[in-house]
Amino acid sequence: MKLRKLDERFEKGVAATIAAPISEGGTMTREFTCELDGLVLRAENDEDLVAQVERHIAEAHAELVGKLSRDDILAKVGTKVEVD
Repeated sequence: MKLRKLDERFEKGVAATIAAPISEGGTMTREFTCELDGLVLRAENDEDLVAQVERHIAEAHAELVGKLSRDDILAKVGTKVEVD
């Protein structure tokens, strides 16, 4: 794919390509970053991500077991698009 300069003329006026097109077939994942150790956990849905976070808390931060609700966890979740 060739990127063109802003002032490069085409048949019907000025055009520019500012980004490559997004290919179809990408997936969206949910992402949680642990504030204590920086571990990044990813899953395709909230249920799987919450389970991973709870497992991480139990294994790495036992003092927090039972202190974070599902809503607390989901409030810190981001979404990431991964292009295949």
